[in-house]
Amino acid sequence: MGVVYRVEHLQLGKFAAMKVLHADSAKHREVVRRFRLEAQAVSQLNHPNIVQTFDFGQWDEALYLIMEYVKGEDLGAVLSREGPLPFSRAAKLFVQVCSALTEAHDTGIIHRDLKPENLMTIARRDGTEHAKVLDFGLAKLRERGESAAITLGGAVVGTPYYMSPEQVRSETLDPRADIYSLGATLYRLLSGFPPFQAPSPIAVLSKHLTDEVVPPGRRAPELGLPPEADRIVMRAMAKSPADRYASAAEVQADLEAALAVAPRTESPPRGVEAAARSAVEVRSPEVTESPTISIVSDDPADGGLRLRRRDIDAFERSLRRRKLVSLLIVPAILLAVLAGAGLFYVRGLSPRGVTSEREPNNAAGYANPIASDVPVQGSIGKMLDGGRPDLDYFLIPRGHGARTVSARLRGIPDVDLVLELFDAQGRRIVKADARGPGWGEWLQPTSIGPAGGYLLVHEEWIEGQPPVENVADKYTLTAHWGPPESGWEVEPNDWKEVANVVAVGASVRGYLGSADDKDWFALTPAADGQLLGRVRAPAGVDVMIIYDGQDDRPPTDREGPGREEEFSLPAHAGQPVIIGVTRKPIAPGTAKTEGVPGLEEPYELRSELEVGKAAP
Repeated sequence: MGVVYRVEHLQLGKFAAMKVLHADSAKHREVVRRFRLEAQAVSQLNHPNIVQTFDFGQWDEALYLIMEYVKGEDLGAVLSREGPLPFSRAAKLFVQVCSALTEAHDTGIIHRDLKPENLMTIARRDGTEHAKVLDFGLAKLRERGESAAITLGGAVVGTPYYMSPEQVRSETLDPRADIYSLGATLYRLLSGFPPFQAPSPIAVLSKHLTDEVVPPGRRAPELGLPPEADRIVMRAMAKSPADRYASAAEVQADLEAALAVAPRTESPPRGVEAAARSAVEVRSPEVTESPTISIVSDDPADGGLRLRRRDIDAFERSLRRRKLVSLLIVPAILLAVLAGAGLFYVRGLSPRGVTSEREPNNAAGYANPIASDVPVQGSIGKMLDGGRPDLDYFLIPRGHGARTVSARLRGIPDVDLVLELFDAQGRRIVKADARGPGWGEWLQPTSIGPAGGYLLVHEEWIEGQPPVENVADKYTLTAHWGPPESGWEVEPNDWKEVANVVAVGASVRGYLGSADDKDWFALTPAADGQLLGRVRAPAGVDVMIIYDGQDDRPPTDREGPGREEEFSLPAHAGQPVIIGVTRKPIAPGTAKTEGVPGLEEPYELRSELEVGKAAP
């Protein structure tokens, strides 16, 4: 519906987030009406766990919404980086989320799009976490008849993984629809998987209507979730609204009761322990590096705020017109509108890219642009404030259509380097940290899309130990991007819900780029029969074939390193078969050394359908 800017009230010296309706959308009466209803809905909410709305209105045909500016991280990013959350941590956050929903539901507002990306966590000074519910853009006033038909023309609105059955059927919703989405979101954060998986959104929606939910504790038994976690999630996700919790307050009460009896200490989720021991805390690029509008008025009646439609339109046209701005995504832009006049400043960078790192580049807004297949040399320089190691950001420019990016980092003697890839919004997509000091890293082909992104190079940092700095030797980073190569795996596919779709009968090659890499594939047969397949391992690599968590079948691990593993599964026409490829766990202590074989050698997956045998 709009664009969100970080704005400053110059008279008060405060920052806020301003949502401005797209210029094209502002011409449509129905869209404008939905925007106003959204503003009216969220402005009624005043709760510490809900993003606060300060003001909304219209000036010179510009519709705007002024909201609280929140600095934190959404739970989708936390899940991507750390893996599933311990029950005690998730429950404490969801107690706050339930309190926020109670406030909204009592006011007559249904969120309608609860998901990890719409729940933000903010670190308090005492080390605890504060939850904020974001984006009531799909909320509607259930008591107002005029808003009943304003749901994108009656279309299904929401996110497939978390939608209630009645929302899938486009039925009239009540707060229990949010309870279902709340349960589905908690399921994802506790287990690491969405409740239902399928190769297409329509197939996921269908499962919400017909399939039974596998309890999260059974879906991820290795995490040791308490029985109360299963009970709360399963009741919240009951197919019939009558069988669910009647209110968010009831969910909150059960979570608090479960916390009261839960162990005080729990094993950290996968990835958290290592993250606490090592690695730099790299947050998403700050919004302060985004295009910024400062707005002031000399008219006291305006309260210091003045907007003109033409100012917003001119700024957005400049974003489209200047390829440079499109390339940066999070550039250093300052736009000051003084007494109705626009003043623009854009930091210029060569589209050809650099061949030597240029400081400062320790934030995404100062990222050095690079060119595909052109080596760039960089240095580990002076440590940053707070004792953090030097960070070197490099910009991958905007492109067209589907793209993948890969990169090789030639290391520095005795320095353990880490290579990370972020998307244009600052979310980390993948982290390459498989090798030890001096070896550098390799980033396997990863989907990035047309919007560009960032590569980040830094030293692995052990908390409590001073980082190295001002190293004379230089590292070399070489990145490559372009259209996905046919017949090859595309990362990220570490989770079943992002499995690569592979045609039965076709072969696909891929890399196990780290000791614990998992590659998931979805194969959909055209007829009933027996799905036969084999995976040829690289030399020295002992591969295993793993299966969808809804199938109790154990991993296939019959052969040794460098051999082929085979599988045979019953198949039904049109129903995807989900399988994964990973390596057999290797000896402790070799997970991050050059002794891990096959990091850059591909495996090959082949399959065929044998018809004539009835699939049981």
